[in-house]
Amino acid sequence: MKEMGLSKQDSLCIKGVAILYMLFHHLFLDESRFAAYSVSFFPFSQEFIVSIGFMLKICVSIFAFISGYGLLKSVSVIKLSKRNAEAWCFKRLLKTMSGYYFIYIFALIVTQAIDRLPQKTYFSDGSIKGLIYLLTDFLGVHGLFSTPTLNSTWWYMSAAILYIALVPIIYTISKKTGYMPVVIVVIALPRILNVGYPGGINPYTFILPMLFGMIFAEYDAFERISDILSHKKALSSAAAFIIFSGGIVLFYFISVYIRHYEAWELEYGIAPLFHICFLRYFIVRIPVVKNILAFLGKLSMTIFLSHSFIRYTYLGDLVYSPSNFLEIYALLLVLSVALALALDTVKRLIKYDKLFDKYITEKITSKILINKEK
Repeated sequence: MKEMGLSKQDSLCIKGVAILYMLFHHLFLDESRFAAYSVSFFPFSQEFIVSIGFMLKICVSIFAFISGYGLLKSVSVIKLSKRNAEAWCFKRLLKTMSGYYFIYIFALIVTQAIDRLPQKTYFSDGSIKGLIYLLTDFLGVHGLFSTPTLNSTWWYMSAAILYIALVPIIYTISKKTGYMPVVIVVIALPRILNVGYPGGINPYTFILPMLFGMIFAEYDAFERISDILSHKKALSSAAAFIIFSGGIVLFYFISVYIRHYEAWELEYGIAPLFHICFLRYFIVRIPVVKNILAFLGKLSMTIFLSHSFIRYTYLGDLVYSPSNFLEIYALLLVLSVALALALDTVKRLIKYDKLFDKYITEKITSKILINKEK
């Protein structure tokens, strides 16, 4: 039986690793994150751990790659008329954003009760601007307009919206020109406009890994790699292990010595491919490990949306209170998983996902299709 390319289980496991990367990155990406606390990095140096934390920004690239891969697989099975493309976009947007809306409303209520955070965040410049800021944050587009937000990590929702809108367009263009011109334009545009590195919370920075996800899906890259590894299995697997792990090490040094300001396409576009392939072929096949990673992958979106309230907004002193960096990391992971489980349990008890799909997603997409037929 031919091995699947990137199954839903594989995607969950890789998302699980990406969320582990993200927590470490947010804790230790630079010294300012823990400067107020006494943190031991034994048996490593502080400089080494910070360099690892800095590099693990590629967690965003991994999520973007998985999104591009999944969106391409989804859009490629429909006939891309204008009507179908619009219905597909709205359905994918609502499916992606539904979890965010739940977290947003929950956070809005709870943080207002705790310390009036929404009022402080949105309404310091008056009611009109406050309502606009609240609306852009609720819609997940504050990252596109640089407006105030309750949670700085929510910028990625703007990227998710942008990628859903771009995939049908890029897919249609690729059928005529292939993907290479699109890749060239994405790399060249910031240089042509002389704007340089777009920034670590700019959706444009991570279009390239999203594109690579589309390309891997379009050309069955994982299936092709699997076919290669199936011949002379031991030798091929050893070679693949060396190539993928070697690539991870190589790009770590690129991250340390070149940094993404000069080589962001390498660090955020190419480097994640080695991580993803290494995880796909050598990590997610380990029985116990894959179950743990899949569990984290299922919680990944909720953890991503909620963990900063623990790490930064309210419980920073608690999170950084252990003496060793690994204890700090473990504590944030446990607290983040506990909060995510609690939030997902509430969603399940009130049947939020089913109600959202029935009364919002299906009604909106059906209305689009009906209106287009008239």
